Amino acid sequence: MPRKYTKGTKRKPKSWYKKHPKLANKRRLKLRRAYCSRTRDEARKGGVCPTCLKRPPAEDRSECLICRKEGLARQRLRVTGATPTWFQETFLLQDGLCKICYAKLALTGFDTVVDHDHATGKPRGVLCRACNMGLGNFRDNSAILESAINYLKETTSEKTD
Repeated sequence: MPRKYTKGTKRKPKSWYKKHPKLANKRRLKLRRAYCSRTRDEARKGGVCPTCLKRPPAEDRSECLICRKEGLARQRLRVTGATPTWFQETFLLQDGLCKICYAKLALTGFDTVVDHDHATGKPRGVLCRACNMGLGNFRDNSAILESAINYLKETTSEKTD
């Protein structure tokens, strides 16, 4: 008599995966997450970074500093829709300078950010954090920026007279 597979067992027959493709994907993801969390816990107990399995993790962190920085950089690029090759090419085309204020940028620095269009989601250029936040505060609206420029011109001319 064939063995019955219940909810608590780890394996299902191949025919089940073919009959239920959506449930099968969910099940595979669940098993993969359980495996990954188990290996991460084992790595933490051994005093090794769970990402690279080489360096010891930083204090009060689960990963070493190098893996942490690389992960944050990948996440920032993913959010803005830029690829690492696009970022490097654009950074070199701009000679490592902010496109607005021409401040010197570091390739992997915290103050180096990718500016993207919120309407299309496409990256526009590499800016310093201050200029990117300025554009965001003006809601990427050129009319508001022109109004701010006129305001600055009016108020600075009064001070010099």
